[in-house]
Amino acid sequence: MVNPFETASKQSKKRLRSLRSRKDTTHPLTKLPSELQLRIMTYCDSKTLSAFSLLSNHFRELSLRVMWETQPVETYIKNFDQLDEHEDLRLAVRHLAIRKQSTPNKSRFSGVTKRLVTRFPRNYFSGLQEFTIEFEPVSSDDFVTIMNTLSKYQPKRLKTLNITLNYHRGSLNNATNKYTIIYPTGLTTIMIRFGYSAQLPEWDPFKVLDANSDTLTTAKVYFGHWYKYFSLKPCPKVTTLYARQDVYDKGYARELSIKFPNTENLILSAPCEVLWLHSDVATIEKYADWSHFSRVKSVEITYPHNAPYSKNISYSDNVLRHVRLLAIRWIRDGDMPNLEVIKVMVVQPLTNITTHSFTLQIEIKDACRVVTTGEITKLPDEI
Repeated sequence: MVNPFETASKQSKKRLRSLRSRKDTTHPLTKLPSELQLRIMTYCDSKTLSAFSLLSNHFRELSLRVMWETQPVETYIKNFDQLDEHEDLRLAVRHLAIRKQSTPNKSRFSGVTKRLVTRFPRNYFSGLQEFTIEFEPVSSDDFVTIMNTLSKYQPKRLKTLNITLNYHRGSLNNATNKYTIIYPTGLTTIMIRFGYSAQLPEWDPFKVLDANSDTLTTAKVYFGHWYKYFSLKPCPKVTTLYARQDVYDKGYARELSIKFPNTENLILSAPCEVLWLHSDVATIEKYADWSHFSRVKSVEITYPHNAPYSKNISYSDNVLRHVRLLAIRWIRDGDMPNLEVIKVMVVQPLTNITTHSFTLQIEIKDACRVVTTGEITKLPDEI
């Protein structure tokens, strides 16, 4: 039994003893090349990495490189002191993440901005591959400054950009593009996420997609409403699209199908309400509109798993029936002619682990396209 009051150092020593081999044996891991050791250690949690770092200077260096691949930049700015001190480990940083603050404090975010804009010109993160930024509307000016500086001194390996704008509920403002933003180019993956849609952004977030329309292959777009001033310039190379269709979201599938005309893999995030059989007509029509993606070959729908729907029918059985009707609707009038499979995944609460629920296959029988049920995974409360 683990003593909850035991110090972290004692727990690390115990974990260290479990990793150390006997004097007359050599662990196979120590015989592997450093590159393979590093790859294996990427699957370890932080506690195991800390234990590895105590084995030797060699494993300490490998552990630190893994732990520094994702470098969070919080509002207390202590991270920069460590980055300045360990210049050799800065090369290991692959993902720089500016996380959302607990409260929208412009002065704290401005502090982050000042430190970043003075370091980007020095090729501070030369190995950076992914950049994440979460901000509030009050820090829009800082967001623009960071984007413009990152674009001017863009790391050569940067391929992924994640932008999250966290709105607070407020009155609608006039939509204006008062900001001049220069976005990084040559990206292959971009994620855009909006919070509440009760307040309009003061800039068109889809301009970042336009700046990378020649290279972008994966787009992740999570928002609740399509505004008429959003850019409809196509991104023809996008083949994988992540999107959200919530109960209270307005339908925007048609606009996205124009923006991403060559989408082959569509991943939809759905709340449980839209998959109930007694959902209102307007909600069902929102999902029917995704048939505008005529080149889609596979659709994956994820939904949160709740308690059984009733005593006589399980929740997932209810979802199965509804998705079958939706699939028939998608192919009924010759829409989505390339659709081959619909895979439904369940997101478990709290753990956020995604598990398979069932698969629907689109087959041709007697010169007609029909929907057949494939593999089904029973959930824990259904076994």
